[in-house]
Amino acid sequence: CISVWMDGVEVTRMGTGEHFGEAALVNVNWRRARSARAMRQCELFELRRSDVLKICSDYPSLQAAIDKLCNERQGMQAQHRSVSPRAQRVRHLDPCKSPT
Repeated sequence: CISVWMDGVEVTRMGTGEHFGEAALVNVNWRRARSARAMRQCELFELRRSDVLKICSDYPSLQAAIDKLCNERQGMQAQHRSVSPRAQRVRHLDPCKSPT
């Protein structure tokens, strides 16, 4: 199980078959907004940006699907920040560091 944190608040948990980090793979200017922590021992797979970009250039529909997912997750981030009192208080924290 992976625990996902944003602005010092756990926002979700992910399990088998789920993924994260796709936005940073396809957009070099993407600023990471969340941190992920393994809650127990797990097996993760790493993808290289160059490989993903090559596949996306060969399959534009994959690029479109990743873009759609990134936009949806951006909307969730904005919603979280607008409604979470804790996120309002800890907004100054670097989201790439482990939450406290």
